[in-house]
Amino acid sequence: MSISIQRAREILQQAELLYSAEQVQAALHKVARQINARLADSHPLVLSVMGGAVVFSGQLLPLLDFPLDFDYVHVSRYGDARHGGAMHWKVEPRETVRGRVVLLLDDILDEGHTLSSVRERVVALGADKCYSAVFADKQHGHKKTHPRGFCRDRSTESFCVRLRHGY
Repeated sequence: MSISIQRAREILQQAELLYSAEQVQAALHKVARQINARLADSHPLVLSVMGGAVVFSGQLLPLLDFPLDFDYVHVSRYGDARHGGAMHWKVEPRETVRGRVVLLLDDILDEGHTLSSVRERVVALGADKCYSAVFADKQHGHKKTHPRGFCRDRSTESFCVRLRHGY
């Protein structure tokens, strides 16, 4: 979805502030504490699901206080749409997951299809354990195919749509 800079500015000016910067940082610290408590002794491979998780990953990684390796996968069900479709892999997990504890990072847990697909691929490649962390767990009443794992909090449809689409 490509919009003009003028339209982007209009959207920003009309946007409703749902959470303050302080609330977001407190939520990130909460997730980091959960992950630190669980994975501190495992030297995990952290895989960020691009492109949605880039901001979440960039803010969360400095809060993790243990050695880790970092890589990314790029898979999408959304593309330019607001509703998920077929899974499209741009960058798949590498063989480096074999024998590793893996932590998947994603922005939004909608119905869980994306994280389930990434988890299946990582486990098929030989990961010992696979955890996930999401910034927002979208509450819409639909069944989830993937557990939310570490999460800042449950979120409304409105928050998740704005997070995913930038408004």
